[in-house]
Amino acid sequence: MTSPSASAPTRPGLALRAAARARSAGTKPPGKKRPRRLSVGFGQSMVSDAPVTDYDTGPKELTIVKYPHPALRRPNALVENFDEKVRQLADNLFTAMYKEDDPPGIGLAAPQVGVNVRMMVYNPLRTVEAENREGNKVFVNPQIVARSEDKEEDYEACLSFPKIDGQVSRPIWVEIEAVDVDGNPIRERFEGDEARVFQHEFDHLDGVVYVDHLEADERKRVQPKLDKFIMEYEARGGKEPAL
Repeated sequence: MTSPSASAPTRPGLALRAAARARSAGTKPPGKKRPRRLSVGFGQSMVSDAPVTDYDTGPKELTIVKYPHPALRRPNALVENFDEKVRQLADNLFTAMYKEDDPPGIGLAAPQVGVNVRMMVYNPLRTVEAENREGNKVFVNPQIVARSEDKEEDYEACLSFPKIDGQVSRPIWVEIEAVDVDGNPIRERFEGDEARVFQHEFDHLDGVVYVDHLEADERKRVQPKLDKFIMEYEARGGKEPAL
């Protein structure tokens, strides 16, 4: 995730959205324009639909998959063995998340790097100016056990959907259960921005992406960009788009 709820300039969501919009609105230096190459897509020559392997045996630079990669829709297995590999996967997820800085990534779920297990990480304290890694949180096999009936609508964005955002309505608080990388139980109640970030990442573990929640008008607004993602995915060799 890159853009949680925000209603005040000091809150991270607004800062991240402002960075993204400033980037897209900025002027480019004069010069000859290069022709666009759909075969290159997001900077990778080809895409593989195959599940990622060897993702937890040591430090790895995992690549964030983009919609409509099938990993975003596959079932995600429970983590059953709590060993060094679990801690290594969490570290690798944070490495991939912190690599994204335009705008800064603040949350990432394992399926977003092609690893279909129920693990998610985020840092609600990260801002445009500072990483604030003391805010790092890892949730393994999380569940939402209670949620508010009241909902709030705000803009969200996602690392698997570059340079787009949309308004999503979500419960304003959630109560959750999970375990940490050592298998120790976690029980928390989150409200406001953190509740939104948690729900966004948790959705990924159920094969749900934030554009699934958009109202008809919002979906219509972003559909041309989603269609472009599909074209780029296929141009890069993708064979199994999961729409």
